[in-house]
Amino acid sequence: MAIHPDKFENGDFDLWLGSFERCAIANGWGETQKLHKLPAYLTGTAAEYFALLTAPERETYVSLISSLRRVLIPNVYSEYYYNQFYSRIYCPDEDPRLYVMELKNILRKADSELDTTAQDALVLRQFLTCLKADLKLTLLQNNPTPTMRNMTSFSSFARASTLSLFDATLARSRQMEETSRSLMMACVA
Repeated sequence: MAIHPDKFENGDFDLWLGSFERCAIANGWGETQKLHKLPAYLTGTAAEYFALLTAPERETYVSLISSLRRVLIPNVYSEYYYNQFYSRIYCPDEDPRLYVMELKNILRKADSELDTTAQDALVLRQFLTCLKADLKLTLLQNNPTPTMRNMTSFSSFARASTLSLFDATLARSRQMEETSRSLMMACVA
């Protein structure tokens, strides 16, 4: 039994596309099947835009998605998404892989034509910009030209170290609290 995505007319195309991709994986659809099935799930304005696409724009699944993004995600939103990208800071307690994934999703919305190399360079730069100064210094001293994998591994390690330090401090604090309570009880008795 096939799993079908909702129809798409307007709204967040990338969000809908994610749902379509998950259904395609569940149904075992390849690139050619996705290319032929996707138009059936477009309605209204989205279907009208599809009908206006040229043959080369409809030739492959990748070119189809790129073309649909160009018309369904207007450029007026591009600046908004770039601003969202540059204002998204990395919090030391968050999983760096999720942070990178979120940055890439925002960039995809800002510019669907951006190639992977440029996307990775922007994400890496934003990641470095948002690291705390001491972490950035340590990272760059060990590796002056880190890759995305280096960044996420290093940040994961730093995050785990910070959490371990926090747990140890919390345990020490609880132990001191317990000792104080015991001493108070001894003084009262």
